[in-house]
Amino acid sequence: SCFMCCQASSTIDYCFKFINNHKNNKSVVNIPPVNTQSTLTGYYQNCRGLRTKLSTLKSNVASNNFVFIILTETWLNPDIYDPELGFDNYIIYRCDRNNLTSSCSRGGGVLIAIHIDFPSERIPISCNNIEHLFISFSINNESFIVGGVYFPPSSPDISYANYTSTVEDLVNSFVNANFILCGDFNLPNIYWSNDSQGLVYSKISRPGPYVQCVPETFAFLNFFQVNNV
Repeated sequence: SCFMCCQASSTIDYCFKFINNHKNNKSVVNIPPVNTQSTLTGYYQNCRGLRTKLSTLKSNVASNNFVFIILTETWLNPDIYDPELGFDNYIIYRCDRNNLTSSCSRGGGVLIAIHIDFPSERIPISCNNIEHLFISFSINNESFIVGGVYFPPSSPDISYANYTSTVEDLVNSFVNANFILCGDFNLPNIYWSNDSQGLVYSKISRPGPYVQCVPETFAFLNFFQVNNV
């Protein structure tokens, strides 16, 4: 259950256009603010191991010049340095799997890359037992916060609760920012859709986890789902 959602401020409208590749679990988003002439372009993918897909990814990045890139299940570790990834002209932020986020040493991980043309910084958060990142940057005098998260299958409910609490705190702290959050929540029992007010959801009757705090929080904060893979 990969998910991309956006919370737009009351003074800005967005037009969303998506190109989804279900097989590779990736999406491209073009978000043109109506009060500017440029387009905010981003790329999200659950890559299930970044090192084996670097050549393809670097080709996509070079040809599209994305503002931000969000990758989950990077499978990186501290022995792999940022320059080895070949993300030229990008500032890289990583949350590799560690003993605080999982008892499994392999797998997981989140990476966010922001183009060097847009000043960016990592937002410090106190919750360090989840594989997630939040990065702020500005484009055309508009403030954005992008986030990436990965939840392994059968993650405990408390992990989801801690994540949604972090999102609420950030939304309340950065009231003028526009949020774009991407991730793999591994919650196949939630059906996501939108109405005119934001996210709506329902439970699907099949085996598997259903963690209500995730859709409840996004709906309460008036997020819209803008990707469905």
